[in-house]
Amino acid sequence: MGLLTAFVPVIQESEGHIIAQLSLQGVLEDPLISGHATLTSPRALIPVAVIEIINTHYEILGKVGTQLFITGHTDSGDGKINLKGILEIDAELIWPMQMTLTGNDFLAYNLPEAQVRVTP
Repeated sequence: MGLLTAFVPVIQESEGHIIAQLSLQGVLEDPLISGHATLTSPRALIPVAVIEIINTHYEILGKVGTQLFITGHTDSGDGKINLKGILEIDAELIWPMQMTLTGNDFLAYNLPEAQVRVTP
């Protein structure tokens, strides 16, 4: 999971794996992506927020076309966050996305002076 910490440096001591099987076709201005990618992590620390995120699982699915479907979830404290959405592969529109975030009681910060729990 060193690749993940390279892109998201606030995450440390991560465990898990990323598996991807993607096919790219077309040109940069109009790409077609198919395949899938999965990120699974049983545990990762975010020291700046003093939290441990667990049971993380995210998937990206692309069928030959112009959309990527994204789903996943992460637990923190006694809560959970779920993500579901679509990323449009459209360079002219700067790759717009539509995401839905749901969950309950997700521990976002666990500082000595304050705890922040999120219920989107």
